[in-house]
Formats: sequence, C-alpha cells, structure tokens
Amino acid sequence: MSESPSTGDGLRNVASPLNQLFKEALGQRVFSGASLLVGNPDSILFEKTWGYTQWGGSAVDFRTRFDLASLTKPLLTATLCMYAIQEGRIDIDDKLHRFFPSTSLDIHKSRITLRQLLNHSSGLPPYIPFYRELIANPVEQRPTVLQSKILKTPLISAPGKVCHYSDLGFILLGMILEKVFHKPLSLLASDCFQKLYTCTRMWKPSLANLTAYPTFRPMQVGYVPTDSPVMIDMDARPHSPVNRHEPAAYSATGARIKDDSVSFVATEYCPWRKRILKGEVHDENAYSLGGIAGHAGLFGTAREIFRLISFLWNIYRGSIRGFCSPEVVRVFWEKQKMAPESTWALGYDTPSMTQSSAGKYFSPCSVGHLGFTGTSFWMDLEREILIILLTNRVYPTRQNDKLKAFRPTLHNLIMDSFNV
Repeated sequence: MSESPSTGDGLRNVASPLNQLFKEALGQRVFSGASLLVGNPDSILFEKTWGYTQWGGSAVDFRTRFDLASLTKPLLTATLCMYAIQEGRIDIDDKLHRFFPSTSLDIHKSRITLRQLLNHSSGLPPYIPFYRELIANPVEQRPTVLQSKILKTPLISAPGKVCHYSDLGFILLGMILEKVFHKPLSLLASDCFQKLYTCTRMWKPSLANLTAYPTFRPMQVGYVPTDSPVMIDMDARPHSPVNRHEPAAYSATGARIKDDSVSFVATEYCPWRKRILKGEVHDENAYSLGGIAGHAGLFGTAREIFRLISFLWNIYRGSIRGFCSPEVVRVFWEKQKMAPESTWALGYDTPSMTQSSAGKYFSPCSVGHLGFTGTSFWMDLEREILIILLTNRVYPTRQNDKLKAFRPTLHNLIMDSFNV
C-alpha cells in the first residue's frame, strides 16, 4: 500500500474511513487492486494505492499501470479532436461523407457528424464483436476491413435523435484522425502529449516536471487468439509512415518508458484468448487491431491521467495556450442538447440526475467517464475537484458489478470531506 505525502487537511481526516472502505472492498473481491487520486487543476491533494496486481501478486504502487479501457475515448480521442479543430483539420460538424467514399455510405450515415460521434448520438449500435472475424484477416488489412464493417452496420436510430453509447463511433473517430493527420494513431498520441508538455513548460512551469502520460501497448497479433501476442519493441522505429505500431510508450520529454520498470494489474481470464490478461489490452476489438484504437487501448497510472487532465483543465481556465483555445475545451465539456434526456458532452459524460456513478455531491458542472475494466474519473469544474479511481474489477471475470455501488460511495465520502 502506497500513500502520497501531499495529503490535504480535509482528506487527511477522511484517510481512516477511506482505508476501511477499500479494505472491505478487497475483502469482498470488488477488485484485487486499486489506485485513488484526488486533485485540483494544479496539484495532487491525496494519492494512495491498495491491494495487489492479482491475488497472490505484487502490491500495487504508484507506478502500476491499469488497462484504462474506454478512458481512451476522452483522454486521447477527444483530446486529439480538440487539437484537430484548433489546427483547422476538422470542423466539429463535418459529416462522414467528407472522410469516407460515398460508395461506402448510405444516405443516413453520410449525414452523421463528428459532433454526433463524440456525443454518442450517431445512431451506431453500442458494440459488435467484430474481432471474431477480424482476426482471420492479415494484420495490415484489419483496419480497412473493420472500417468497411462499421460503415455497413445498420443504424439503430436516426442520427442526432437518441444517445446510444457506442464503441463503433469512437473506432471511426480514431480512423478519421489518422486520415486528417496522415499518421497512425499511436504516433498521434505521442505527438499530442509532446505538444501538451511543450505548451505546459512554457505557460505553466510548475506542472512541467509532470512528463509521463497514458500510452498504448502496441503488439503484433496473429491469426490464433490463443497464441500470445508479440509486444512491439519500443526502441524499434519503423520506417513506414503508415505503420500503426509506431512506438507510443514514451514520456513527453522523449524518455522511453521501459516495460521492465513497471507492473500491470491483471484483468480478465479471457475465454477467447484462454488466458489471464496482464499488460495486454482487455477489449477484444482493440486487441485484434494490435492494441491501438480510438475507443480503447491506453494503459496508465492515476498520476498520468492527472497530468493530462490538469493540462486540459488549465487550458480551460486560460492558463495554458498553444494547444487549443479555452473555447474548444469548453465546447467538449458542455452537455449537448441534441438528444433529449442525454447526459453526454463531447467525449465526456456528465452526472445523471439519479444514481450517478459520481455520487450525489458533484455539481451539474462536472464531466467524467467510466472504463469497462473498472476505471473512472470525475471532475467538478465549479468546485475544482478531481477524483480518479483505477481498479481491475473485471479480474478474474467481467461478471462482477460490485464496483457499481462502491464508486458513488467513495465519491460521496471524498466530496463530503470538502464540505460541498
């Protein structure tokens, strides 16, 4: 168990109840390991880890990396969209017919906008197990095959009318970003985080020592799911500009993050791959793409998530310039009004009126996201409080929904210590 020395007074008073809450959760096998971070736009107020990478494994510490699952959507894909808008490469209301051949789009899909993809109101279904057929294709053909399959998938509602949380929409967004930047998504991640670091060093030197970010774990995936993947050598720099496995596991300063210097929490025993997954992306569709996709694939620590969110937060406040404007971030962090009763902003969610995973104290001016593996973050933009929770609730099986009750209980305990 690791604890940060930077605990604030209010949170120091709640340290004992927090320990008890996590001790009970471990006893009930809500997860085997967890990492908690509480902060504001400029600093970490509290940080602690509990448990083990797997039952009988090593203790979780601040360097232990979690499969972030769908946190990839706001942390990377939405962030890249912000930058692409600022650079004039896309407009938030561009339609799909700008990016894909008209022959591959029916009249309804051709009118889907990027805003609707980001807002989960495109009409695309939530999930389809494409991986079962995708893995039978040659590695280099899989992105094209998947793109074709998604574009041929029937819509389940008219675009802009109803929100259906959709992995498919964010897979498409990742492909669109590769098209407009003419670079693979993994290299875009490295470039994006390097740009954020450069801007921060110039405008917010106090945060410039925070250099590491969430990363993909590129891998060579063969035709047989039970065969272990070959992890891409982080020092190998491919010559091909279209290679999707350009290394991404580097800090913003260019220093390599070595796999042998970090540990990973285990996720699920995968019936398809027939093994416990550890350091290997849990999402099967992302796995079939070599661990790199717009909807899932990032691994990281609570500190790395804090660094990324704090940089965006300071852009939002006008303290950091050069990446995108505060207005762009504000648009992404505002609840959209396209679909009735939707809680979605652009790439981010907002608290629901009842039974929110954020608990009962986060203000309506809050944004966040959940990850299937048991990860989440919520930030209250009005009260300037951020809570990051990373767990492996899918270990050893996804048939475990105990985190659903744990998460709001945790948030309420922490927010109550701030007297909100």
